[in-house]
Amino acid sequence: MKKHEMIEQIQNNNLGSIYSKDDVVRLLEQIEPEKAEVTVNDKVIRTITEGIMNRLERMDSVELVDFGSASFSLDYNNTVELESIDTQIELDKESIHYIITEAFKVENGENIE
Repeated sequence: MKKHEMIEQIQNNNLGSIYSKDDVVRLLEQIEPEKAEVTVNDKVIRTITEGIMNRLERMDSVELVDFGSASFSLDYNNTVELESIDTQIELDKESIHYIITEAFKVENGENIE
């Protein structure tokens, strides 16, 4: 039973006028928590993706590449070839939180440009 259903039932006098502690506890246990509905559609996903990509594009090479992991080899004609290098993309939690929060504000019409 939802909160508004319980209130309606009480207001319509379907439950009597005096309740014991046990009655109140039983009624409260019957109330189902209302779940927030979150809409995730293509627009929200696109907004989150664009936000993360914009943040990555603003990062410099020191933040993106682990230069200590670079592996080189000497190729024919004495040319040096980069064989592998690791990335170290670390977006801070605040950036990710901000990007997602802004995406849902756009979806809910609070921040439409």
